Amino acid sequence: MNVRKNVILASVAVAFILCVIGFVVAYRAYDDACTVNASLDGAVAKLKTIYGENPFPSQTNLVVLRNDTAWLANWYKSLTGKLRAAVVLPETPTPPAFSREMQRERVPALQKTASEKGCTLSSPAFAFGFDSYVGNNSRMPEQRNVRRLALQFMLVDAIAREIFDSHVTELQQIRRDEFEGAASSSDTSMPTRRHDRSAQATVSANEPVGGVADSRYPGESFIFKIAADEKSLGELLNRLAKMPLFVVVRDLSVAREKPGLQAYPEKAASEAGKTKAATLLPAQRMASGPEIAPLLDVQLRVDVYTFEGV
Repeated sequence: MNVRKNVILASVAVAFILCVIGFVVAYRAYDDACTVNASLDGAVAKLKTIYGENPFPSQTNLVVLRNDTAWLANWYKSLTGKLRAAVVLPETPTPPAFSREMQRERVPALQKTASEKGCTLSSPAFAFGFDSYVGNNSRMPEQRNVRRLALQFMLVDAIAREIFDSHVTELQQIRRDEFEGAASSSDTSMPTRRHDRSAQATVSANEPVGGVADSRYPGESFIFKIAADEKSLGELLNRLAKMPLFVVVRDLSVAREKPGLQAYPEKAASEAGKTKAATLLPAQRMASGPEIAPLLDVQLRVDVYTFEGV
């Protein structure tokens, strides 16, 4: 009798525990469902509110927006005005003084720097784009043009020194915007190295250099033609980007002087036929790499913004 009572009590206890567990599980599920339902209801209510709102700004916001726009326009105008006023322009020399300084000091100093840096110039009388004012056939500039000519040479001097410091092999040509009207002899000078493929990528020697790409700001435009390897060209572009001047490389044309593959010098058929190319293994006949690759013919069109109202 006691055994049956104990079994019944145990069964009742187990059933009660199962009921409690089931109730707890059901309550938690109901609570989670209520939470999800409340979240969905909130999202639907928010979506209805968004759909019901007026998408156009109010008149008050329009007034604020116009005031902010006017303030930004005045701030920009003031900033550019201060920028222009902060530039200290050098004193404009007289035409004789300009010619004398170009002939005796500035151009020879730049030629000497090129020689010291190991950069070859296309000719001993290379005048960096100012052939009309340097040399035996030089002429006197007009007074109204001297100020801008001095500015142009200052910019050419700065960029040319970056070219020399980049270990460029040769500086072949520099062209500038010849605003004074008379074409200099540099327009007809051609690079000492030229491959047919590169001729298509470069501008004509008679084509005007033109002004800067963005005509809203004052500046000067130049074309530099150089011969360099890949490493020197990369270093030059990095140097131009880091210059204190506002320099922008508008266009870059690159071409190989010769095909990129060359025969090994010691394996080439030379020296009166002592070595025959036919006896070489296929892997030994041609070589390519940065150390023996032909130089690049490079043309850079560079804009230099002056922000000084020339």
